[in-house]
Amino acid sequence: MAIAYIHGGANSNIASATTITKLFPSNVTAGNLIVVGVGWGDSGTPPTCSVTDTLGNTFISINKIRDTNNKQSSEIFYAKNILGGADTITATFSASANYRRLVVSEYSGADITVPLDGNNGRLETAPGTGTDGCNSLTITPTANGALIWGIGQETGGTTLTTGTNFTLRENAGTGEMMAESLIQSTAASIEATFTASINQDVITMVAAFKEAGGAVNNFTSINIGDTWQTISGSAVVKINIDDTWQNAASAQINIGDVWQNVTLS
Repeated sequence: MAIAYIHGGANSNIASATTITKLFPSNVTAGNLIVVGVGWGDSGTPPTCSVTDTLGNTFISINKIRDTNNKQSSEIFYAKNILGGADTITATFSASANYRRLVVSEYSGADITVPLDGNNGRLETAPGTGTDGCNSLTITPTANGALIWGIGQETGGTTLTTGTNFTLRENAGTGEMMAESLIQSTAASIEATFTASINQDVITMVAAFKEAGGAVNNFTSINIGDTWQTISGSAVVKINIDDTWQNAASAQINIGDVWQNVTLS
């Protein structure tokens, strides 16, 4: 079942408070996926963030990045196989936060058990103003038909526009924090991108989600230093156990809580 965007929304407020909320424009549907991006500022000690909703769905944090110079943070959360109904998303901070931003998106057709299929992100202090100059660093989903969901948050005063081939989904504060997405028909290396209006700090993050019943590709490569490298037949496959690298009894990778053989080539 192909993943499809249903609806979403955004909210932004520069004043200090401990929460920010957004009501979906209509009821969400049971079994779907909700993806949430949160941005916030602090006065030196960054508060933590958690996400809840009125339906009692469980939100899992994927990635969090902080701009220490401008004292702003971004974090992505998701809830799988959700309960349906009228739904307000609430991001709650452990202490008062300013520059609060919230983007929320609902998608149908995502895997209901283990949908997450990779994530990455980074802060760029001088990304330039070139097209797609802000990027999250790459991920390589394991399954075809994946949802690629990205957020960009300006932390230094620029305005963002969406990346090439991505569709704008949510916009908090007119380019202050944006959510974009695309469906990747064939699994391959990809990154979220945005374009900045001026050369100021930007946080860009990306997450991939598998479609329900999506076929997993067999890979014979490993990511080293953000570069996918082919595993050769003479490679020594090791696993880290209690901070000690040990020879692996077999070459396997865990996909969706199932250990699958990796063919060495």
